[in-house]
Amino acid sequence: MVRIDPSPMLRYTRGSSEPPLHNSVYQVASLLVGLFGANIVAFWVFTAGNEEAVKNLQVLPVLLFLSVVGAFLWPFGGWHQRGRWRFLR
Repeated sequence: MVRIDPSPMLRYTRGSSEPPLHNSVYQVASLLVGLFGANIVAFWVFTAGNEEAVKNLQVLPVLLFLSVVGAFLWPFGGWHQRGRWRFLR
């Protein structure tokens, strides 16, 4: 069993110059919804109910998973870098 202490994540403090925490949560949620939406629309467009196409495009869910993981592991600064590093730690 993995023992993860959630208390440091709950005591997440921000400076006065930073936007409120709920704005950051909404931005991350919007990104994840956008990734999922684009993936599901691509799946519907490319498969169009064809069973053989569904079998051939089984890579789409894997690409969605990799894009979500990639969003959290993005090595460049800027987009919620402090929160991402805190989550990964």
